[in-house]
Amino acid sequence: MRTNLKYVFALALGMILVQTLRHWDRLPFNIYARQIQAITIEAISDANIMTLKINNSNYYDIQDPEVRCNFLGQSGTSIKSEEFKVFQTINSNSVSFASESIEIPFQTETINCHVVDSQILETVNGKKNEPITLSSIKKSS
Repeated sequence: MRTNLKYVFALALGMILVQTLRHWDRLPFNIYARQIQAITIEAISDANIMTLKINNSNYYDIQDPEVRCNFLGQSGTSIKSEEFKVFQTINSNSVSFASESIEIPFQTETINCHVVDSQILETVNGKKNEPITLSSIKKSS
């Protein structure tokens, strides 16, 4: 009787594991990670002013992205790391520019910036994302 219970438990655990792995990319923490990865940054520096080109390729708008920039020397060694927030709302599938006054080390050859965190809004291009219902489909046709 005990052996049968072990097999039933193992079978149930196996089924749960298979379903979890099958739907892994739909789990909330993975969705958020993919949304953060969809935000790319290009840094352009002039004296001690750094201009960031922020490209939000998400379906949703984002607000106040937290950016980390690594300043690298010619050999690739990290000279300095700086983290700051860009207080802007960036619409979905759009590009925005922001300037930040940062002391850039003299020997900096490359600036590598990426988004660490951001608030994902439930709006698309500034408009509330309405759920699709049968009545909304009938109205549009």
